[in-house]
Amino acid sequence: KGNADKMREALETAYSQTELILSDIDWKSYDNIIFISKSIGTVVAARYAKEYGRLARVFFTGAV
Repeated sequence: KGNADKMREALETAYSQTELILSDIDWKSYDNIIFISKSIGTVVAARYAKEYGRLARVFFTGAV
C-alpha cells in the first residue's frame, strides 16, 4: 500500500493468473456472468470483463 510500482506489479500478477484460470471456460454457454470481488479483485474483474468483451456484472464487497 502506498507504493505505486508494487501495486501495479500486484495487479499485473493477479490479472495474469486470472487470465490463466479463466482461459478454458466456454463463456458462450452462459447468459449471465457475475464477478464478486474485493479490493484488487474488483479491478481485475472489471479489466477482464472489458478486455475480453464479456458482458459481466462486477460486485464489490466492502467493509461494513
